[in-house]
Amino acid sequence: MVDDESWCVPGETYSENQPEIKPPPEPDIESLRLIAYADPVYGCDRYLAEAASLLASGADPASADVIALQAKALEVKASIRTRFPYPAEA
Repeated sequence: MVDDESWCVPGETYSENQPEIKPPPEPDIESLRLIAYADPVYGCDRYLAEAASLLASGADPASADVIALQAKALEVKASIRTRFPYPAEA
């Protein structure tokens, strides 16, 4: 049998009346999204920059590389929006 208090912080007990966790305010969510978009490894901005670089180099906007980079950027952006939703979107 598992002791229900075994996972609690030592010296503290679990209470059903835990304070409600409130989502961060919208300006904080926007900041978190912008930071995530710009992340050099996991963000979506890098894919948009690569697509823009290809276009600036004369690539056809309909080329498979440009379309794939833009699609990846949109996919990552949607993932970030899911991770950091506004209260109305949650």
